[in-house]
Amino acid sequence: PDYNLLVKAVGNKYAKRIVSGEYLRVDYLAEAVPSKIELLKQIYKERYESIDRDFAKIVPGVTKNSDLESRATVMRPERIRTPADYVFQRGDLVQIDARYAYVLREGETELPPELKKIWADSWKIRKVLEDNIKVGRTAGETYEILKQKLAKVGIIANDRQLYYKDLDPEKTQVGLDCHGLEEDPYPARIGPFGPDWMRDWTIPPVHHFTTEYFVYMALPSAKHEVKYLNLWFHNPAYVTERGVEYISPPQKETYFIQ
Repeated sequence: PDYNLLVKAVGNKYAKRIVSGEYLRVDYLAEAVPSKIELLKQIYKERYESIDRDFAKIVPGVTKNSDLESRATVMRPERIRTPADYVFQRGDLVQIDARYAYVLREGETELPPELKKIWADSWKIRKVLEDNIKVGRTAGETYEILKQKLAKVGIIANDRQLYYKDLDPEKTQVGLDCHGLEEDPYPARIGPFGPDWMRDWTIPPVHHFTTEYFVYMALPSAKHEVKYLNLWFHNPAYVTERGVEYISPPQKETYFIQ
């Protein structure tokens, strides 16, 4: 109806020049101007400072989820339901947004071996993303390159946000979903999710997106029905001719709670 009204308003002479504004709209939503990037950097800085304050509040066996400003999720080792009245325990891996804290057990001074391994593999994955997401490629081309590069460092790229028990248990798995950041996951979308046309889009300069990925590692020794570990990362970034640049730097080390 709006199109017909526009044609009627401009007349046949100019109606022939009307083209869809879809591509312009998507480009506008997917790209970030410098002033917006600076504003987002400040917003995320304040957000993550707030999360670190929450981590600092946690006293094992005392602090409840409801005592924090933000709701946390806990993995022991699987992701468990973490209601408001959940009391944090030693051995918990606590996640708020894309940041993690580990509640040390008595006598521990570092992550247990299985968490060290999945954390190290998560950074291998991030390095592959940083080195291979480039302006000018389509999202689909980029995804195929990422799968090949991940395989070379011993990581399996699966096509779901799930753990596949039938794949090589010696290898960590990852589900990629590096989508645009705005009102919705706009193109280009790097990963197996969403409609195919999202992978046909070329990554433009200053493409505003997230390095989102879901990491799964077999844990046969778990005393739970769920025999794997799972980490989730979601870090806002943009890509220029210089490569991937972060709006907020990823967390390099886990926050430790004594």
